[in-house]
Amino acid sequence: MPEGALPDDGELRLGGVVLSGRRAYTEGLWGGGRLVAWVTDGRVPDTGRVWQELSDLAAQTGLLPVLSDLGAESFMYHGNVAAVAELDAGEILAWRWEIKTAPDGDPDADAWIAGLHQPFTRQFPGLAPPVRGQLTVSATKDALDTVPPEFVCLAAVSRPADFLTEVGWFTTEAWEPPLHLSAVLRSWEDRFGARLLQIGPAAEIRLLVSRPPRTEDAALAVAAELWAFGAPGEGEGGPRLPDMAIA
Repeated sequence: MPEGALPDDGELRLGGVVLSGRRAYTEGLWGGGRLVAWVTDGRVPDTGRVWQELSDLAAQTGLLPVLSDLGAESFMYHGNVAAVAELDAGEILAWRWEIKTAPDGDPDADAWIAGLHQPFTRQFPGLAPPVRGQLTVSATKDALDTVPPEFVCLAAVSRPADFLTEVGWFTTEAWEPPLHLSAVLRSWEDRFGARLLQIGPAAEIRLLVSRPPRTEDAALAVAAELWAFGAPGEGEGGPRLPDMAIA
């Protein structure tokens, strides 16, 4: 199999991993029908270990793994991965922050919205500084051991953040096009070693973070980005920002 080429249908052997699956195509809502990924036939046991081993082999295979509980059902249209580099994660998050903190015009509603993003004002606080300290190997393994059996998806991308754009990941709950999601995830990869691990059915994204914040201030700065990035939850503002900051 040439480097970066998607496997054929059937059994696949990469390193010590043996899987069975088939090629996945977009659903064609926007001129689809394009080959974008390879997906296992079913949920794979010991998924965290499999994901790690396939990630370690990516430099040789040109294929990066992402886990999914829906297989390829949410792969809608192929995006232009090259265009991700033209986007600025800070601008995207600042725009989202502005939308979520916009006054409602009702004093009670405005006070409630302000309480959601305390201790910050309506001014986006900016991107959190990068973190240098790495998780230990054992801590990473412990995190991956918590991953339940899932479908394993492979795409020919050079970094995990680009997976969403390559396959055109889409759910009705997603607030942003995959291009914007990939741009923000690239920034988190660079600053925190946050790699896309798993995608869910309701615009859910799970990351494996190798350089997490270690202090309360650092956690709060990262929480501000998460709050801006996330789709609204109950009410227009979503969860409270302070509740998301866990150092």
